[in-house]
Amino acid sequence: MHGWAISDDDNAYFNRSGLASSGLLGAWGSGNGAPPVIVTMSKVGGGAFNISSFLGAVGNPNVGTPTQLDVLGNFVGGGSISGTFTFGTSFSSFALNGYDNLSSFVFSNRDAAAGFGIDDINTAPSAVVPEPSSVLLMATGLAGVVMVARRRRA
Repeated sequence: MHGWAISDDDNAYFNRSGLASSGLLGAWGSGNGAPPVIVTMSKVGGGAFNISSFLGAVGNPNVGTPTQLDVLGNFVGGGSISGTFTFGTSFSSFALNGYDNLSSFVFSNRDAAAGFGIDDINTAPSAVVPEPSSVLLMATGLAGVVMVARRRRA
């Protein structure tokens, strides 16, 4: 996945088929009783991003049962947002609301044997919002320019 750092928990079969932005991520554990499968994505070089949706399905072709996927978005500056999705063997689309201004995004599967397949992760860069101190500094400078202009006219 071009422009993205993808890491797993070193505890699962992990596949990145294709390096394009819509490349498929797939992961599953070694079998029943294995720890959850965890895959984390972040931007190469850091930076904030938004995720609006993804396609998901059971990742292990040998397991046909529905599985649950937990997702966790870590916000830039602290805090997080999470959700749980249930899906089967066919890819389905899942919408994410409020997963904006993230520093990282984590996929975690409760059923290591079933694993998960993820595709078409819809991302966008976050809009840069200036810090309050930057806005205050800019306003102070603008006020100074206005005062100088008034003095010159008087």
